[in-house]
Amino acid sequence: MNSISISDLKYLVKQAREVAIREARQVSPVYRSRGTFLCTSGPEGQTQPAPEAEAQNWDGTMKSIKDLVDDVRLHYPQTNEVYIAGGYDGFEEKRDLFIPGADYYPQISLWEVTVWKRDSGYVSLASQVAA
Repeated sequence: MNSISISDLKYLVKQAREVAIREARQVSPVYRSRGTFLCTSGPEGQTQPAPEAEAQNWDGTMKSIKDLVDDVRLHYPQTNEVYIAGGYDGFEEKRDLFIPGADYYPQISLWEVTVWKRDSGYVSLASQVAA
């Protein structure tokens, strides 16, 4: 059923995050992760269900991905894709990380890894590396 293993998926997430970190470093001297989320999308952007809107970090398991894909298949025909995404916020100084309400630069770098597409099912490692 799955064309991609959890270890391959975590490898792809790590690679995507490393690219985003390099981008973040070019924009801001200090940066912080926004988290890692399971997301859904359709022709017009974010769709239901929208686990990322609940601000719950992905738990790193294939089970949570499978549960979301199963739910999408059964109940959300407008959703065409499930992916894992995250990004980084930028700060002027390290101390700003610890000051509530400090100024920051939101989403200075974003990343995503596609997991499932309605028209083709679970992605493979080879399709992600080639992308």
